[in-house]
Amino acid sequence: MTTIEITLVVMAIILIGFAFHLLYLTKEIKVLIVWSITLSVSETAVYFLDYELKWYVLAALPFYLFSMVFILIKMKKRVDAAIKRIEEREEEEKLSSQQETPYGK
Repeated sequence: MTTIEITLVVMAIILIGFAFHLLYLTKEIKVLIVWSITLSVSETAVYFLDYELKWYVLAALPFYLFSMVFILIKMKKRVDAAIKRIEEREEEEKLSSQQETPYGK
């Protein structure tokens, strides 16, 4: 193996590990299934069709980028929902404090 091939294998292993870590955090099985199919197809291409190893590595890169975008979108939705809940609570507290009448007046 050349140095470039070793580098590509190491990069693929790191990206695969990071992608599985992201999947574990988001707990999205559908994404894992799609990525598993993609990796299986790329493995088949590498072994049976004598493609270069870089194609196997390139199968991990789109998933890595997709995972990052997916997680950012999902986290933005969660943050927006949390901000909305906080604003609703503040409005409820404001309304309840306005409705309270002090004793003796």
